[in-house]
Amino acid sequence: MRFLGLLFWIWVLLVAAGRVSDAGAALDHTHSLWGEVLSRYNHEGLVDYRGLRENPELLRRYLRSLASVDSAEYASWKRGKQLAFWINAYNSQALQIVADHYPIRPRFPKSWAYPKNSIQQIPGVWKEIYFDMAGRRVALDDIEHEILRKGFREPRIHFALVCASLGCPKLQPKPFEASRLEQQLEQAAREFIQDPKKAHWESRRRILRLSPIFSWFGEDFGNPQHFILRYLPEEPQRRLSRGAWKIEWLEYDWSLNEWRGGDSR
Repeated sequence: MRFLGLLFWIWVLLVAAGRVSDAGAALDHTHSLWGEVLSRYNHEGLVDYRGLRENPELLRRYLRSLASVDSAEYASWKRGKQLAFWINAYNSQALQIVADHYPIRPRFPKSWAYPKNSIQQIPGVWKEIYFDMAGRRVALDDIEHEILRKGFREPRIHFALVCASLGCPKLQPKPFEASRLEQQLEQAAREFIQDPKKAHWESRRRILRLSPIFSWFGEDFGNPQHFILRYLPEEPQRRLSRGAWKIEWLEYDWSLNEWRGGDSR
């Protein structure tokens, strides 16, 4: 009888622990767990993947909170809350995939086409690695193309989604939140377009050299030239608004956006 009583109390403690764990996994809409991950492992847009690999629980707790949202709850949210959810989901999922495969090992034939430390070296990274989120099983491509691009028609997502590469936008220091989403998207667009590695104006030749993101997703921007003008500093904006000018495409840098402890690339 004593043995059965001991088993009963062990069972009670396990159930209670499970309930605490489940409560801790619930999503809050400030995405505070994701904010903690960013404060610890995001260094001005470069990510400490080694640290994430060695200390995985915080990011995993955040991903469990995304998985805790069911489809009915998600459907009850307003647009801004849904959009912030999926941007944060994409970025956190990308970091988790890289951390799971860190250090990245080059694989043939991808090692011919991409840097050896690129996310592109991870098999099935875009279409075959799934997470549960908001009642759905999704991969990175599902979030970007099926949910965000088709469902929201918001071109500024291309300055918020971070594909773990130097050619993509810098990882923002704070989570995206519905209450300040408009301000955050505007800031992300301005930072990207004013980064000379993403948009470079050659005044003498009247050429604007742009990230290929504007080419790959040109349909999302409507008229890319007009879209870009909104975010340029006053002087190039004034010059570009006068007469014809030409666009040339920069090379996309697929190198991992990795922080190496003082490496300021």
